[in-house]
Amino acid sequence: MEKLTEPIQHQAPQKLNGKQRQEIKQMLLEKTPRDYGIERNLWTAKVIIQVIDSQWNVKLSDSRI
Repeated sequence: MEKLTEPIQHQAPQKLNGKQRQEIKQMLLEKTPRDYGIERNLWTAKVIIQVIDSQWNVKLSDSRI
């Protein structure tokens, strides 16, 4: 039963470091896609992927968002 409550250990390494993940959290809370040159007002997975790619040149899939 204890094994069910243990955190999952993923085999794939994180593509973004801790600082970048914090920046993304702030970005989503305080800014809009328009601040990054995207003609939308709402954040979607596709828009987040575009911004991450343009900011840090990191390619992520929808499932990683």
